[in-house]
Amino acid sequence: MDPDWLEPYRRAGVFDPVASDAAERAAVIGWLQSRGLNAGEICTLLETDGVLDEFVDLVRESAMTLSVAEMAERIGVGIAEIREVRLAAGLEPVPDDLPVYCEDDVAAFGVMVAGAEMFSWNELVAFIRVVGSSMARLTDAATALFLSNVERPMRAAGASPLDLARSTRSANALAGDLNSVMEMMLRQHMDQSAERTRRAFAEAIERDLTAPLAVGFVDLVGFTRATTELGVDDLDALVARFEALAHDTVTSLRGRLVKLIGDEVMYVAVDPDDGCRIAEALLGAFGTDGSLTPRGGLAYGPVLSRAGDFFGATVNIAARLVDVAVPGEVLITDDLGQLVQRRLLPAGRRLLRGFDEPISVWSLTL
Repeated sequence: MDPDWLEPYRRAGVFDPVASDAAERAAVIGWLQSRGLNAGEICTLLETDGVLDEFVDLVRESAMTLSVAEMAERIGVGIAEIREVRLAAGLEPVPDDLPVYCEDDVAAFGVMVAGAEMFSWNELVAFIRVVGSSMARLTDAATALFLSNVERPMRAAGASPLDLARSTRSANALAGDLNSVMEMMLRQHMDQSAERTRRAFAEAIERDLTAPLAVGFVDLVGFTRATTELGVDDLDALVARFEALAHDTVTSLRGRLVKLIGDEVMYVAVDPDDGCRIAEALLGAFGTDGSLTPRGGLAYGPVLSRAGDFFGATVNIAARLVDVAVPGEVLITDDLGQLVQRRLLPAGRRLLRGFDEPISVWSLTL
């Protein structure tokens, strides 16, 4: 009942292994540790009257009763595999005897074991990294939403720690109800991804995992300066607007937003003309802000699809074209220019960083 990881709390006087509530307190401490709190922060919480009961409720709701070692035994794999999955999912290492999983998680690990029988273990772990990264962004976004819209106003109004704890519990309960929403979105994204992949990879899937795609990058000149000059609220509004415009513009024109890299958008499209339309629309959307000037690079050719991202010379060329484009311009490769029905202006030959020979490019006029 008093493993080594509880010893600091016993010495601090916030955990008594023979007390009637020892099991509950151990569960609370484990739950808080798994969420990134250090020993000092946990001791402070446990010393605060009234707050402990709220966290006990949270722990009971989470029902985290299984450790890494127990999970490995339940599903019949080694502890090393559970550790590897946990790390790939973006979760920090924990002691093997710390309760961090609930009974429902046994079924989830069972799905992973079944997946390992269909795919190689390394490929499965790589996929878990993608899911974990997405979940980390999702939860960070949810946390930021709670902090800015709930906790910050409550603190400003003088809310007590107990009120804050109750709000956290309510937010966690709401988050638990998001499973149905996420299931719906996952199903529809799977359908959309399958259709897009069939169009792009139909002729290439028997050879390898490459297929021709239009790959575009658009960045905002002046964004770095804006981040240093704006206040927190104005910067938050700018970033939110940037992300919303990028996502909605690319999606509405049959492209896929691959990622946002600071002030840069990366997207792909199956159809070359769609790739150009997206670039034009992004420059038009971002160009309405006088302090920010967009520019872009666009290439078309074979790319390697892996773990939800894209790789290869085509991607590298598009990324490098952004660096040599002037504000308000989209540079496209000669190969792409020959495939699209657009008004283009010759832009000469450009030597791109990382390439030995200059390439011919066109300027996509808006």
